[in-house]
Amino acid sequence: MKTSESTIGIVGAGIGGLVAAIALRRAGHDVIVFEQAKQFARVGADINLTPNAVRALDGLGVGEAARVTAARPSHRISRTYDTGEETSRLEMADSAEERYGCAAAHHPPRRPARRIGRHVPGRAGRARQARRDHRRG
Repeated sequence: MKTSESTIGIVGAGIGGLVAAIALRRAGHDVIVFEQAKQFARVGADINLTPNAVRALDGLGVGEAARVTAARPSHRISRTYDTGEETSRLEMADSAEERYGCAAAHHPPRRPARRIGRHVPGRAGRARQARRDHRRG
Protein backbone atom coordinates (compact mmCIF):
# COMPACT_ATOMS: atom_id res chain seq x y z
CA MET A 1 0.00 0.00 0.00
CA LYS A 2 1.47 3.31 -1.07
CA THR A 3 1.28 5.92 1.72
CA SER A 4 2.25 9.07 -0.21
CA GLU A 5 2.31 10.60 -3.67
CA SER A 6 6.00 11.52 -3.34
CA THR A 7 8.94 9.39 -4.30
CA ILE A 8 11.82 9.19 -1.82
CA GLY A 9 15.30 9.31 -3.33
CA ILE A 10 18.13 7.59 -1.47
CA VAL A 11 21.67 8.50 -2.43
CA GLY A 12 24.02 5.55 -2.13
CA ALA A 13 23.43 1.83 -2.61
CA GLY A 14 25.59 0.75 0.30
CA ILE A 15 24.24 -1.17 3.26
CA GLY A 16 22.60 1.90 4.81
CA GLY A 17 20.91 3.06 1.63
CA LEU A 18 19.61 -0.36 0.68
CA VAL A 19 18.32 -1.13 4.17
CA ALA A 20 16.60 2.27 4.27
CA ALA A 21 14.99 1.47 0.90
CA ILE A 22 13.73 -1.89 2.15
CA ALA A 23 12.25 -0.35 5.31
CA LEU A 24 10.62 2.56 3.44
CA ARG A 25 9.16 0.27 0.76
CA ARG A 26 7.70 -1.97 3.46
CA ALA A 27 6.14 1.13 5.01
CA GLY A 28 4.44 1.79 1.67
CA HIS A 29 6.66 4.51 0.19
CA ASP A 30 7.88 4.73 -3.39
CA VAL A 31 11.69 4.68 -3.29
CA ILE A 32 14.48 5.12 -5.83
CA VAL A 33 18.09 4.35 -4.89
CA PHE A 34 20.80 6.33 -6.69
CA GLU A 35 24.38 5.05 -6.90
CA GLN A 36 27.28 6.59 -8.78
CA ALA A 37 29.24 3.33 -9.15
CA LYS A 38 28.51 1.31 -12.28
CA GLN A 39 28.81 -1.96 -10.37
CA PHE A 40 29.47 -3.27 -6.88
CA ALA A 41 33.21 -3.64 -6.40
CA ARG A 42 35.63 -3.98 -3.53
CA VAL A 43 36.47 -0.50 -2.32
CA GLY A 44 38.02 0.50 0.98
CA ALA A 45 38.25 -1.39 4.23
CA ASP A 46 36.23 -4.39 5.34
CA ILE A 47 32.81 -3.90 6.90
CA ASN A 48 32.03 -5.09 10.40
CA LEU A 49 28.34 -5.43 11.24
CA THR A 50 27.87 -5.48 15.00
CA PRO A 51 25.32 -7.84 16.59
CA ASN A 52 22.72 -5.06 16.89
CA ALA A 53 23.14 -4.23 13.17
CA VAL A 54 22.68 -7.88 12.20
CA ARG A 55 19.56 -8.06 14.41
CA ALA A 56 18.16 -5.01 12.60
CA LEU A 57 18.78 -6.79 9.28
CA ASP A 58 16.98 -9.83 10.71
CA GLY A 59 14.01 -7.59 11.52
CA LEU A 60 13.80 -6.60 7.86
CA GLY A 61 14.19 -10.20 6.70
CA VAL A 62 17.63 -9.76 5.10
CA GLY A 63 19.92 -10.88 7.93
CA GLU A 64 20.52 -14.29 6.40
CA ALA A 65 21.55 -12.68 3.10
CA ALA A 66 24.20 -10.71 5.01
CA ARG A 67 25.41 -13.83 6.85
CA VAL A 68 25.93 -16.04 3.78
CA THR A 69 29.45 -14.81 3.03
CA ALA A 70 30.29 -13.27 6.40
CA ALA A 71 33.08 -14.28 8.71
CA ARG A 72 32.25 -14.60 12.40
CA PRO A 73 35.09 -12.86 14.21
CA SER A 74 36.08 -14.36 17.56
CA HIS A 75 36.96 -10.93 19.01
CA ARG A 76 36.59 -7.25 18.27
CA ILE A 77 39.98 -5.68 18.92
CA SER A 78 40.74 -1.96 18.99
CA ARG A 79 44.29 -0.68 18.59
CA THR A 80 46.01 2.69 18.56
CA TYR A 81 46.78 3.99 15.10
CA ASP A 82 50.49 4.62 15.62
CA THR A 83 51.82 1.74 17.72
CA GLY A 84 49.20 -0.92 17.18
CA GLU A 85 48.88 -1.31 20.94
CA GLU A 86 45.68 -3.13 21.86
CA THR A 87 43.27 -0.86 23.74
CA SER A 88 40.25 -3.15 24.04
CA ARG A 89 39.11 -6.67 23.24
CA LEU A 90 35.49 -7.87 23.16
CA GLU A 91 34.49 -11.50 22.68
CA MET A 92 32.30 -12.06 19.64
CA ALA A 93 30.99 -15.14 17.71
CA ASP A 94 29.23 -17.55 20.08
CA SER A 95 29.75 -15.26 23.07
CA ALA A 96 28.06 -12.34 21.30
CA GLU A 97 25.23 -14.57 20.13
CA GLU A 98 24.59 -15.69 23.71
CA ARG A 99 24.86 -12.17 25.10
CA TYR A 100 23.10 -10.15 22.37
CA GLY A 101 21.00 -12.80 20.63
CA CYS A 102 22.98 -12.41 17.42
CA ALA A 103 26.60 -12.65 16.29
CA ALA A 104 28.57 -9.99 14.44
CA ALA A 105 29.27 -10.38 10.72
CA HIS A 106 32.50 -9.28 9.01
CA HIS A 107 32.60 -8.69 5.23
CA PRO A 108 34.81 -7.45 2.45
CA PRO A 109 33.43 -4.11 1.18
CA ARG A 110 30.30 -4.14 -1.00
CA ARG A 111 29.62 -7.87 -0.62
CA PRO A 112 26.77 -7.46 1.91
CA ALA A 113 25.29 -4.57 -0.10
CA ARG A 114 25.22 -6.75 -3.21
CA ARG A 115 23.36 -9.50 -1.35
CA ILE A 116 21.00 -7.16 0.51
CA GLY A 117 20.24 -5.27 -2.73
CA ARG A 118 18.58 -8.38 -4.11
CA HIS A 119 15.90 -7.94 -1.45
CA VAL A 120 14.96 -4.36 -2.28
CA PRO A 121 11.45 -4.60 -3.75
CA GLY A 122 10.00 -2.75 -6.70
CA ARG A 123 11.62 0.27 -8.31
CA ALA A 124 14.39 0.38 -5.71
CA GLY A 125 15.50 -3.09 -6.75
CA ARG A 126 17.88 -1.65 -9.32
CA ALA A 127 20.00 1.26 -8.24
CA ARG A 128 20.03 3.99 -10.84
CA GLN A 129 23.41 5.32 -11.72
CA ALA A 130 23.52 8.98 -10.76
CA ARG A 131 25.03 11.23 -13.40
CA ARG A 132 27.22 14.10 -12.40
CA ASP A 133 27.40 17.25 -14.45
CA HIS A 134 30.52 19.17 -13.46
CA ARG A 135 30.00 22.00 -15.94
CA ARG A 136 29.43 25.41 -14.42
CA GLY A 137 27.29 28.20 -15.68
